[in-house]
Amino acid sequence: MRRPTRPTRAGVPALRPHQRDALAAIVRELENPDDDAVGSAPHGGRRATAVMACGTGKTWVAAGAAAALAARGRVLVLVPTLDLLVQTVTVWQRAGRTGGTQVAVCSLGGDAVLAAAGVRATTSAPQLALWTAGTGPVTVYATYQSLETILAAHRGVVGLRLAPWRLVVVDEGHRSSGRLGRPWTAVHDDRVLPALGRLYLTATPRVWEPADVSAYGEGAGRGDTGRLPLDADDDVWDDPDATATDEGEDEGVDEDEDFADPNGPDDEDRKDGGGARPARVRGGRPVHSSMPARTVASMDDEAIFGPTVHRLELAAGCRLGLLARPRIVVVDVADPTVRDLAQTSGVDPNRGPGRRSLEEVEEYRAARLSALQTAVLRVAAELGLNTVIAYHARTAEAEACAETLPDVAKRLHEADAATYPERVWADWLYGEHEAEHRRRVLGEFAAHTDRTPPALFELPETDGATTRRAVLSNVRVLAEGVDLRADAVAFMDPKLSVIEIVQAIGRVLRQEPHEGRDATIIVPVFLAAGEKADDMLVSDSHHFLVRVLHALAAHDSRVLDMLATPAPSGRRQRLVDHADADGDTEDAGDDTSAAEEEDIETAEAGPEGDGVGEDVEERFLVRFMTEHDPALLADFVKLRVIDPERRDWRRGYLAARRWHTTHGHLRVPLDAVDYEPESGTSHPVGAWIAEQRRARTGGAMRPRRIELLDELGMVWSADDDAFENGLAMCRAYHARYGHLAAPKTAVVDAYPVGQFLANCRRPLTTRKHPDRWRARWERLAAIDPGWNPTGWPLTWQRMLSLVRLHLEQGGTLDELAPGHTMDGSDVGAWLDKQRREWTQLSRAQRAALGVLGVAKAASVATGRTRRASGSHADRWTLTLTAAHAFATREGHLTVPRTHSETIKAGGETHNVKLGVALANARQRRDSWAQERVEALTVLGMRWA
Repeated sequence: MRRPTRPTRAGVPALRPHQRDALAAIVRELENPDDDAVGSAPHGGRRATAVMACGTGKTWVAAGAAAALAARGRVLVLVPTLDLLVQTVTVWQRAGRTGGTQVAVCSLGGDAVLAAAGVRATTSAPQLALWTAGTGPVTVYATYQSLETILAAHRGVVGLRLAPWRLVVVDEGHRSSGRLGRPWTAVHDDRVLPALGRLYLTATPRVWEPADVSAYGEGAGRGDTGRLPLDADDDVWDDPDATATDEGEDEGVDEDEDFADPNGPDDEDRKDGGGARPARVRGGRPVHSSMPARTVASMDDEAIFGPTVHRLELAAGCRLGLLARPRIVVVDVADPTVRDLAQTSGVDPNRGPGRRSLEEVEEYRAARLSALQTAVLRVAAELGLNTVIAYHARTAEAEACAETLPDVAKRLHEADAATYPERVWADWLYGEHEAEHRRRVLGEFAAHTDRTPPALFELPETDGATTRRAVLSNVRVLAEGVDLRADAVAFMDPKLSVIEIVQAIGRVLRQEPHEGRDATIIVPVFLAAGEKADDMLVSDSHHFLVRVLHALAAHDSRVLDMLATPAPSGRRQRLVDHADADGDTEDAGDDTSAAEEEDIETAEAGPEGDGVGEDVEERFLVRFMTEHDPALLADFVKLRVIDPERRDWRRGYLAARRWHTTHGHLRVPLDAVDYEPESGTSHPVGAWIAEQRRARTGGAMRPRRIELLDELGMVWSADDDAFENGLAMCRAYHARYGHLAAPKTAVVDAYPVGQFLANCRRPLTTRKHPDRWRARWERLAAIDPGWNPTGWPLTWQRMLSLVRLHLEQGGTLDELAPGHTMDGSDVGAWLDKQRREWTQLSRAQRAALGVLGVAKAASVATGRTRRASGSHADRWTLTLTAAHAFATREGHLTVPRTHSETIKAGGETHNVKLGVALANARQRRDSWAQERVEALTVLGMRWA
């Protein structure tokens, strides 16, 4: 989990720029809900989805959203596991969500960490309703498995019902996708779980599609086209053991109630012919199999999940230095004993024992596990990996691995003491282990890492004996959200879904910003008898490697453009650029001459023309631990993973030429996209241009490429480049927020646009090149004339812009009452203050407000309006009368902040902003007369 940076003045850590960017987008989508519409429709309330790669700090962003939207309101947080629940409580309290009522709906009664945090645990619906019945901040943390308890509390099984939530946070939101009607999908139904806003967070959005467009059609399972649309082996998606039942898969395994997925492991879908495994990749994401329309919750359905307001995926996280760069290490295992036993037992070592029981294949299982342990320890030794998390499909395998690994390590040490340490720490975890046991084991494992273990882990008491290496085996425990860092993950069993692979990889992606770590992913491959290296293009042995590569692509489609294959072994890793490794040429169309095309092709090739070059851009690595022909490896990745039509550099160059033809220059905004009408494809030419600048600055660009771009008028200047990128981000910010009066902390798409604008506002007299900056100011003013106000503060300009936007979107000034927020700012309160303090405004400020139809308040000219007549005593009388009317009608005095009560007093009608008045009363209670406090208390006023 990516932690925020320095503490703020209140002691709460400040969010990092990319987290502030996500938070701003979330608040913008979820603010100002319709209080009257809650619980009235299945998909009522405001909804939003944020997609953030594993390890980028989704939990911190969610806590920030709760602080911005429901600082004193009711918040429900749903997570998939008990460990993640405890971790979420810890993070939210560090983020400032303390005080008020805090409850955990789960089976962790008496948990020490929750008790220390002041969080009570229960699984009783009446108890939950009773504990959360008061006003003030309410925070309920729950596992998905405990969702039924919350729904029962809303139904009021004993008469006391839960009030609606201001915000429901659905962490790991992909868990709630799938067939509607399953237990977890009730989280989407506002009739049974009423909420003003829902926030879905995930790193791996699940997309489902109806039967008529599914890649798995009726009968043959190939859809209407009769074939899969992927240029990959069918077995990438189709596991021959997929139809095995849970009973035959893992005898004796009882999942923890908070770890088991009530939506099922997709077996039900397979029995129904749906097949929940990914059928194809659409837009770089796994598309799940056919289901009848309107019966499935798919994360691209905005009616259920809301719009995706923010997206930060794997490639972007690596590029920004937030995540470690994935490095896939492939270990070929050619153990003749394992091959012979597998053949005798009738199993495939690359697919597990299938439907056979462990007893039937005991000897084979032990030999296979020993070979895997040896392979993992070999990789750890050669690459200097201290901590490895091993993923198993069965509890028996995980337990056996932990028990026998020290013996394997000792045997390797005896054979080569200089390479292998004698002692290796090993343990295992699965869902049935108690929380205290899990924390102890995780603490021991974390003690081997290069950072301070999380506070919720129990640190071990050392006995003086230390180990240099640690391997932690697990079954469905170390997955979503657990803030545990390791040097590597090892897939000991291949039966994992794409999402499970991505979540597992997330354990090694974590790093401090710009730390420069490599995230090692160990993929063992058992070679068949007689199998040669040249067979890998058609070999079934490498199907899981292909699945891992596709899982990375499912995490972020741009990963396919960043894959590279190094030379098989040795200290110097040569990278193959797949754009032209096959030596084919591509029709450049009318934009490129034959000579230019040849130059581009030559630029891609290395000194021997074998496609191996030194100017490779930052890419993900695939490394084989044994000798393979580099060209063959390039063909493997290209033919079995990458779309063979992708030629990244040439496509970018042709897009740049089209931009130059259209605009006459290469000052390309960072967010610019080139559309090629003949092929119907698009290319992010702005991002590509920026990548070329970085490559040239780093000395990693061939001279011929530089010449080709120079001929188009490439802008290489770092200063001009920085301004063009900033200007593009200003356009993006303006498109999203409607103004450029951004605060200094504002970010958009992880870019610090607020800091950029603050730098641009420096006076021209302080500039070294004032004429250049005058021209830049004109370009900023073309986006927003009020970007640099001179007659009033920037904050005043920002609020003025928000009022203007409200009117442009069809709103009225009357709607902007105190309590009405936009982008997290109380625009109504600001506007009311301008009217009341009209005479204190400058002439220019009054003119700017007048353009929008704002005039001074009547109270300024005539004393006081009837709404707040004559004196404080009069206002108190009106407030008390309004409170009495509300309490008499509603039976309580829990008044929404935006509520106004219309009453008659003194023969006149008065509109009293009761919600605001009572909120102010709570804040000023200590200075109030005791009789006023008692008068409201009698009516049911809750002061906390």
